[in-house]
Amino acid sequence: MGDTKFEELISDLVKVSSFVYGFRDLRAVVKKNKQGTIKKRSTGWFSSEEYKVEYVTPAHIITQKGAQEDDKNQHLKYDITLAAIKQFLEENRKWFKLEGGAWTFDETRTEKKDPFPLENELDKLMVDNLTIIDYDDEFTEGDGGLVYGVTVNLTHKWVAVVFRGS
Repeated sequence: MGDTKFEELISDLVKVSSFVYGFRDLRAVVKKNKQGTIKKRSTGWFSSEEYKVEYVTPAHIITQKGAQEDDKNQHLKYDITLAAIKQFLEENRKWFKLEGGAWTFDETRTEKKDPFPLENELDKLMVDNLTIIDYDDEFTEGDGGLVYGVTVNLTHKWVAVVFRGS
């Protein structure tokens, strides 16, 4: 494990595990509110407005529509970097809000200047040059289902496989 102390390793793995779960929740909001969807938002008793969901670079977190060829041994079409996730969040904050710690879609599309807690977590994880090599949350619904992630920490030279099932 190189110079990494056991306590630091456990701490890093807990952070990665927490991140993988939070990332699943963010992706679930994006998948449910697909790019290009026309939505209606109530603006009063008898009025509403239509708007189109238009994320900036959704391919930073949803890779399955990428042009790369499928690899039968990998769910992602390409690796996801933490910098790409952070950029996606920075460019798309208006589409999201946190309610009780859970990611939800923001129908008001309110611009937010302050970063989400996940963005701060990403900053800490990026110090270790962490990359998501594979990730699958296809079989999740609501709070349940199966999620797995395979991450590589190039700084401390370790690989983590994270599972969540319920």
